[in-house]
Amino acid sequence: METESGNQEKDTGDLKDSSLLKTKRKHKKKHKERHKMGEEVIPLRVLSKSEWMDLKKEYLALQKASMASLKKTISQIKSESEMETDSGVPQNTGMKNEKTANREECRTQEKVNATGPQFLSGVIVKIISTEPLPGRKQVRDTLAAISEVLYVDLL
Repeated sequence: METESGNQEKDTGDLKDSSLLKTKRKHKKKHKERHKMGEEVIPLRVLSKSEWMDLKKEYLALQKASMASLKKTISQIKSESEMETDSGVPQNTGMKNEKTANREECRTQEKVNATGPQFLSGVIVKIISTEPLPGRKQVRDTLAAISEVLYVDLL
């Protein structure tokens, strides 16, 4: 009888061991993204709360200004389309658009002809200097004379 009870204990022990083995699963190794050799990773940095709030205010002001200009252009387009429908005589908005586009191109060409580096729109520029750069606002004002600047960050 002792052997039977011993066998039963072994059987239940084997069941426990096999159930533990079944519940365990292998975890796959997660591969970290390997950065390309040419790309440089922008490091994270610590900011004081006041610096963070200043950057946040600047960002929100830029966002507000861009939305205001977007709304202005939309309202102008709507008013032009209303004028066309009210007058009954369609105006040549295509001609107006071409004229304004030509004016804008002339303005951008004048900016490009100015001495200094040439920037494309939608590009992030990294400037490395041996001398310490002046404040963000001064750098932004200097670059704004050459091309439109949305944001400046000094590291």
